[in-house]
Amino acid sequence: ALTFYLNYYQAWIVLLFVLIWFVLHWAMDSERQWKVLLRFFLCAMTGILLTAVLFLPSILLLLRSEKSGVPITEAILQEGFFHNPFAMLPALFACSFDYTQIMHGTPRIGAGVLVLLLSLLVLFGKTTSPKEKKERRESGILLLLLFLSYVFTPFTMLFQWMQIPSGYQYRHAYLFSFVLCTLACRFFENKKTTSFLKIACTWLFLLLLIAFCALLKRSWFGTSDAVLNVILVTILTIALQLFVRHKGGRKILPLFLLLVLFTVQAGEEAINMGQIYHFMSAAKTKQKAFLSKVEMQEQAADALRKEDDSFYRAESLTPREQNDSLMYGYRGVTTYSSGEMVANSAYLRKLGYQDNELYTAFSPDNTQSAQAILGIRYLFRKDTYTKTEASLPMGMALSYLPKDVTFQKEAKENPFLFQQEILDSLLEEERPYSTENLFTEAEPGEVTKRRENGNLHLSCRVKAGRTGKLYLYMTGLEGLTQNMELFLNGEPLGGYGNSYRKCVMPLGNFAEGETLLFEQVIYKNGKAKEVPGTWHFVTENEKVLQELCGMISKRSAAEMKPLTSSSLRVIPQRKDAVSVLLLIPFDKCWKAETDRKEQIPLRKIDDNLMLADLRGMAEGSAITLTYQVEGLSGGLLLTLFGIVLAVALAREK
Repeated sequence: ALTFYLNYYQAWIVLLFVLIWFVLHWAMDSERQWKVLLRFFLCAMTGILLTAVLFLPSILLLLRSEKSGVPITEAILQEGFFHNPFAMLPALFACSFDYTQIMHGTPRIGAGVLVLLLSLLVLFGKTTSPKEKKERRESGILLLLLFLSYVFTPFTMLFQWMQIPSGYQYRHAYLFSFVLCTLACRFFENKKTTSFLKIACTWLFLLLLIAFCALLKRSWFGTSDAVLNVILVTILTIALQLFVRHKGGRKILPLFLLLVLFTVQAGEEAINMGQIYHFMSAAKTKQKAFLSKVEMQEQAADALRKEDDSFYRAESLTPREQNDSLMYGYRGVTTYSSGEMVANSAYLRKLGYQDNELYTAFSPDNTQSAQAILGIRYLFRKDTYTKTEASLPMGMALSYLPKDVTFQKEAKENPFLFQQEILDSLLEEERPYSTENLFTEAEPGEVTKRRENGNLHLSCRVKAGRTGKLYLYMTGLEGLTQNMELFLNGEPLGGYGNSYRKCVMPLGNFAEGETLLFEQVIYKNGKAKEVPGTWHFVTENEKVLQELCGMISKRSAAEMKPLTSSSLRVIPQRKDAVSVLLLIPFDKCWKAETDRKEQIPLRKIDDNLMLADLRGMAEGSAITLTYQVEGLSGGLLLTLFGIVLAVALAREK
């Protein structure tokens, strides 16, 4: 229960491990008392009940969540049914930190060379005690099962709640180290039964294992690492031999030898931590620079809060930096990232958002129209902020019910068309403006082809159709894997993101009629069609966009004020409003009601927008929007019952 309150992921891992250990312990017991088994399950259920105040609401939220998962069969095929067991072995030794482990590396199962040496001596040592034999068999089977859980994908997923985690897929690796440590501690209980030959044979076995690991030639365990481990094993073996052989006399020698053993162990751990820091952390100068950026953005957020207390969305200009309201405290929560929901990622791709291959993050490279549609009002720059030139309000009171098809339409061939149709739908039928002049596509000239050093070069002249910011996007790349690079007027633009994503690439500001030379190079190691993909060059008129957003805001803006961390006050500014469109991703936990406690139906539009239906409500009705978590009362009652059950079990003799 305590582990659950600290980390629900680890609570599941601990519960599963304890369950496996107890069933194994009970099955190997000659008496096999059913009463003991029943008591264990009662204790396990009590632990779950003690967490119900958080567990029940969390389960209900997950069941309501729009987050998507990967089917188990597909996940197993994606990850591979088996992983190389030999690749796991170097992780038992010092300096074997696999710096690729964030996503698909090997687990950290080592606990130090000393622990490994002592645990092997205990595991394969002789004993006449039936109890000790049973404990060693249990530990050996546990180690085998845990090792299989790192090698066999279904077992790995079992410890991850049948999911593939986003990085660190071996989060239960510490259990292997824990079992090794419990074995190593038992050595000091029976050290007198350990012979010189047994320690020597264990030393030789470890030397052979180190040599085998070095021959695997894993990048994180090289020859120098193997030599270091040989030295460590040899020093520890000599100290251990002297410690075991010492009989009578002064006790200063065994104490000194114990100090040597533990000092070597501590030194090894320090080396490991240093290596982890080297590979996983930025240098101190970079850390200071990053923390400085965070501090500056916090200052910008503080200044912004004093100026604007409405509900808005703000973004950092730099991709991959944290820009969540929990960190910076600005109004409005940004959920538009590919890590949140698949639907959010798809929505951004339809808008033509840049994808940096890991996260779908806001970038200054994205179109102003996409930024406006997401309602991004402020941008953070260092220790200050700027207000965007054009932005839709977070809430819009409309005199009609917007058609879902407008927002759900796929933009496979033209992300600008998707942006245009959303803005058109918000302008309403009697609009004095239209988006007709918002985007102008340029006609590229004739494409010329040539081959040079086995590489295919495609080039053409492009004339800007209007003064403004020019963008490029490509179609016809689905299923195409190639190594290509783009050039504009001889300057490299880089690759084209992930070829399967809809990506709009900025080319810069150009005057109407200005001619540009565009070139695409497909390198010889890429698989290319005769003409891979189609180029589209589009100019965005920012002045027209400002007029469109201004018109929509003037006519339809709804005032939105935060009440608490989980509730908003929405006041439509127009009397003929029959709906309010909210730029908030839909979630079933949102509830809306009027001041008269009338329930207002909410529905999702394209998963990323929410619509409040005001038909049948009094004119000018204000709305209170609340994020309600269910199951809290029931969870509290179950937790109280768990406390009573825990007291009863504790008092049972």
